[in-house]
Amino acid sequence: FECDKKRWLTLEHYIQGNKFKLQNEIYNEFSLDSNSELSQDPELAYSYGMNTLYKGKRVRPKNIKPDSEYNEYNVNISGLECKLNQNEEFKNTLIKTKDAKLMQNINRKPPRTQIELMNLRKKLM
Repeated sequence: FECDKKRWLTLEHYIQGNKFKLQNEIYNEFSLDSNSELSQDPELAYSYGMNTLYKGKRVRPKNIKPDSEYNEYNVNISGLECKLNQNEEFKNTLIKTKDAKLMQNINRKPPRTQIELMNLRKKLM
């Protein structure tokens, strides 16, 4: 999908990349426009953004920190809106969930309520 004048393989790429938006060179690596290894692999993008291990190795250099202005909620909303506006199937599926509580299962963590997605659904209905 396209968002912020860039192409993204996944919402994960968009979210993790936006943590480094003020560090243009790093931010661009998450975008499909760069054709980088990072832009092709959602797990690698997640590991870089979250500073976790990827295949047993830390991929983000110690001196690289996320932007202090990063706002997870706003980035989620922006990315989801871009996807909804470009993918009718995603939009229609979301609408069909009506007033269901939407949850995201995360390994070894409690499920997360998808407040952003439910708020966007309200706007669509």
